[in-house]
Amino acid sequence: TKLINQIFVSCSVAMLAEAVGLAERVGLDVEVIPKALEGGRGDSVALQNYWPRLANKDYTALSTVTSILKDIDLVQDTARSVGAALPLTATAREYYQVVGNAGYAGEDLTALARILGHPSDL
Repeated sequence: TKLINQIFVSCSVAMLAEAVGLAERVGLDVEVIPKALEGGRGDSVALQNYWPRLANKDYTALSTVTSILKDIDLVQDTARSVGAALPLTATAREYYQVVGNAGYAGEDLTALARILGHPSDL
């Protein structure tokens, strides 16, 4: 169950980081997005919890990039052992690796926004 959760978390944060970056670039008020989407199909616990941190560039470690990379590696090992392909998870892992290699391995997994949402933060 933990491995399935880590697929949800790692990919959700990646998707949210992209969305925050786009919202900022087109001039939306990023602070109101969680409330605007609340109760709709786009709403989720991940949106409500991670969006404010991504929008505010809060990379204070609650779960580190190093930790999510380790978890994704376990997920991928398990998937390979049963012949399952996880292309979205693999792509998310590549992005987390870039962030880790850039010196942010000890930051929260929301630091992914440094390359997906706020590339100027690298």
